[in-house]
Order: sequence, then structure tokens, then C-alpha cells
Amino acid sequence: MIYATYMGYDEIAHHSGIRDFDSLYSLRQIDRQFEIIQNAVKDSRREYKIIVLSDHGQSNGPTFKQKYKKSLNELVEENLPRNVNVHSILHSNDDHFREAFHIKPYAELNKQKLDEKRRHIREQIKNEIRSHNILDDNQDNTTTTLSNQEGDMKTLEKLRNKIHFLNSSEPIIDRLKTINEDYELYFDLDDEVKSDEDIHSIVLASGNLGLIYFTNWSGRMTYEQIEDAFPNLINTLKNHPGIGFIMLKSFIYGTIVLSDDNIYYMDEDYFEGENFLEKYGKNITDHLRRTDSFKYVPDILVNSTYDMENDEVYAFEELIGSHGGVGGTQQKPFIVYPNTWNLDEEIVGAENVHKFFKRNIL
Repeated sequence: MIYATYMGYDEIAHHSGIRDFDSLYSLRQIDRQFEIIQNAVKDSRREYKIIVLSDHGQSNGPTFKQKYKKSLNELVEENLPRNVNVHSILHSNDDHFREAFHIKPYAELNKQKLDEKRRHIREQIKNEIRSHNILDDNQDNTTTTLSNQEGDMKTLEKLRNKIHFLNSSEPIIDRLKTINEDYELYFDLDDEVKSDEDIHSIVLASGNLGLIYFTNWSGRMTYEQIEDAFPNLINTLKNHPGIGFIMLKSFIYGTIVLSDDNIYYMDEDYFEGENFLEKYGKNITDHLRRTDSFKYVPDILVNSTYDMENDEVYAFEELIGSHGGVGGTQQKPFIVYPNTWNLDEEIVGAENVHKFFKRNIL
């Protein structure tokens, strides 16, 4: 088996755009290489099968910073207290440049800077991380979770329709107090918020996908904890015109996806308001559910807006051709395979691509 990577188009399209003359020229050059390989196969004594695989597509559009005059990490930092240190890495393309254009000294220098930043973060983050518990240790869990309440579905319905818990501007403590009084659910937050020590946030980006972590909490922060510690952050992100949706975990509702005042309750597969995920493809909820299952899923997952009219996304990296999130042609990869292979159903996800190859090659 021979495997080769042709990264010319990907690299050029990142910086010039997916339909730029230089990008399309590189695509034609790659096509000529395929022709050479195909002609060589014809003259070979051994039988070869040629497979062409794109691991992703690319979407066009101005970057988030070009469009809104600030980067994702700057937007996050503006809505956090002053004692929160925001560390960001909003680029992921250095290694490709080193391999494709042989500018190793520059890539090595950049790697040193990243290593120094990582060491700086490790030094500042304390070894003992106090978890921000949402349950009162003195209470029995059976009285504090909706899943153990009789008629919990009816309770959830009441919470959605009457309290507007997730779209309220009230402090989270007051909202929880209202629930406790009306439904005897006994939700609670620790009174102590980490205002006496430095807090660290890490903001990462891959194309128009953003990942926000708060490292002082040992596990994934909940919606309720974030609202308590950083009251302005969630509303700013979900209502920003350049952000299509955010995903996070609620202690009360499970995983939720927010866009403006619209809500998708993942555990129940239920939309309140508009189906704002529809334009991201029919498999979007499955993809989000898979991401939500990852061990190191971020505290807040952010995806930029997708402008369907202009077929554009707004990358959080400084790349006008991007992939990493959802929206547009980045979601249209392809496989060219022998017509003797059997494909009975649509392939969704990298794991199923692997299974398809394994089934037909081995």
C-alpha cells in the first residue's frame, strides 16, 4: 500500500481563498500528478487500485477579526473579570507551512514561542485546583436532580415555558432560588466565587470553531457555574452576530446549544424557538452529540455564523479559507473509489470512513 499527501491546494486556499486563481492552479497541478500515477498503473505488472480522499472541504469568508474588528479571545477577555488571564492560540497551520514551503527556521522559532507560552501557563496554574461544586454536600442527590423527580418531564416543560431559565438576565443565584421555591428541586451553588485568586482561560481555534476552557475547575464547567462566575460571557457569545451557536453543559437541562434566544436541548432532541442548526446540515446534531461525548470537550464550544447567501463563515484563525467547524463547503469532503467497491449507505464520520476502507481493502 502506498499513501501520499498532496497539500498544495489546502495551503494556498487557506491564505488566498478557495476559488482563487492560485488555488485552482494548484488543483490542476495535483490533477496532473494523478494522471501520471494512473498511467504508471497501466504499465505496471501488479494490479493497483487508486483512491482519492479529501479529509475535509474548505469554506470561504473574511476572518472573524476582519469582520468584527476583534478576535475571539479579545471578545472573551472583554467579558471576564480582570483577574482572569486569557491565553490563546488562534492558529493551527505552522507545521503544514514547514513541510510544504521548507521554512523550518521560522516554524522552529514559532514552536519555541508556543513552548514558552505553555510553560508559562503551567507555572501560573496552581497544582491544587478547587472544584466549583454545584451541589450542597449536605443534601441527598436524589432530591437535587431532575432525573430522580416524579414527573420530571412536566417539570422541565414548566421551567421552559414559565421561568425562561436559560434566557433570563437575572443572576443565576436568583433563578435557582425561584426553582427551589416553586418546584422543591433544591439546586444550589457554592457561595464562594474565585475572586481571590487568578483564574486562567484558554481560547483555541481551528477554522471557525472556537474552544474555551477555564482551567481552575477540575472538570467541565456547567452553564450554571459559568453564569455564576462570569455573568456576561454566555449572553455576549450567544447573541453576537458573528457567532452561529455555542454548546455547553447545563446541570439542570443536560447539554444545550444556544443561538440568540433559541435553544436546542440535546438530551431530548428538542428545539425551543427556531431550528437554527438546520443550515449546518442534516447530521449536525449527531456531530455535536459525538463531540459532546469527548473526554476533553471544552467548557464552551463556539461556532461562527454561516452566511448562506454568500456561502461564507468567519474563521477565528486568520485564514480566509478554513475548516474545523461547520458551515458551507468545508462539510463537503469526497472519496473517489473503484466502482467495484460496495457502498450501501451514506458515510458519516471519520470512524465510518475507516470501516469503509477496511471492509473493501482487507
